[in-house]
Amino acid sequence: RLGLPPTIGPYLLPFVLPKLHRSYPDLKLYIREELPETLPRALEDGTLDIVLTLLPVQGADLVSQSLFREPLYLVVGADHPLANRKTVERSDLDGQDVLALGRSHQLHETVVALCQEFGARLRYDFEGTSLDTLREMVVMGLGVTFLPGLYVRREILTDPHLKVLGLHGRSVFRNVGLVWRKSSSLQESYSQIAQFFATTIDEELSDLSKLA
Repeated sequence: RLGLPPTIGPYLLPFVLPKLHRSYPDLKLYIREELPETLPRALEDGTLDIVLTLLPVQGADLVSQSLFREPLYLVVGADHPLANRKTVERSDLDGQDVLALGRSHQLHETVVALCQEFGARLRYDFEGTSLDTLREMVVMGLGVTFLPGLYVRREILTDPHLKVLGLHGRSVFRNVGLVWRKSSSLQESYSQIAQFFATTIDEELSDLSKLA
């Protein structure tokens, strides 16, 4: 029973699960999407066996294994004043309106910290409920946003209404990993699954840091 947040699962699993099934045809993987804040609790109470989520995760009985560092990219509307740039300076974000997911998403806290660092204004009055919602609000000119590389790779690069930008001299990443209970008798199996994920991601998604 694998739990994962909606900002990761749909954009990562299509690269990994077909290969995983071919390599381990007897493995039954039941997938459940949950909001990030509920995942550790579901793991601790036994509702889930293993969780794919952002690290670090707090818990005395939990063990985690890092899989990859996912870059975050600045995304602006095609008609935004910054859209003609390849990269932007930190000072360019000073005073910019920034859109983010709601507080129940881990990405929210990351964007809050970036706004504080760059002097940008977080739009609390227009919090997104999904990455797709954020995308449409950016198209409508309500602000700019930071989106995860997996989502950018699949959904944004071919959208003529949006522009993906890098930050000059400042890389922004989030650490993604697998987490399970230290007390589980299947620790060795979970570690093998984690290694399979990491190897496959390295082979299939080596361009994640080169999208802007």
